[in-house]
Order: sequence, then structure tokens, then C-alpha cells
Amino acid sequence: MRIEPVHCFGLTPSQLSAYAQQVLAVFSAKYGAQDGKPLRLEKFASHVELNPQNCPIRPCPLHP
Repeated sequence: MRIEPVHCFGLTPSQLSAYAQQVLAVFSAKYGAQDGKPLRLEKFASHVELNPQNCPIRPCPLHP
């Protein structure tokens, strides 16, 4: 499963939370098994916010 990166600009907190949960589910499925036992990743270690000028996604609504 692959999740495409999205622009968070304009997302509501509930939309952002839902997207983060999707990402964690994919990480859990791909990297969460230890000794054959499933491991569910429930949260990120930290919150990182990039300056919009450093947005790596193109096309970007902030960089037309």
C-alpha cells in the first residue's frame, strides 16, 4: 500500500488526523512486525511543521 503525499494547507484538524492515521496504518503494516508479532504504531514521536517555502511537493498551491 502506498499513500501519496498531500498538502496539509487548508485541511481541518479532523482531516489531518485522519490522514495521519492512514500513514501510521501503512507504517504499521510495513514496518510494525517484530518476531512475527504485529505491532500497531499509534502516534508519531514528534510533530514537524515545514515552512511552506520548503514544500517538496510539486505542483504546490504555494508555488504556482
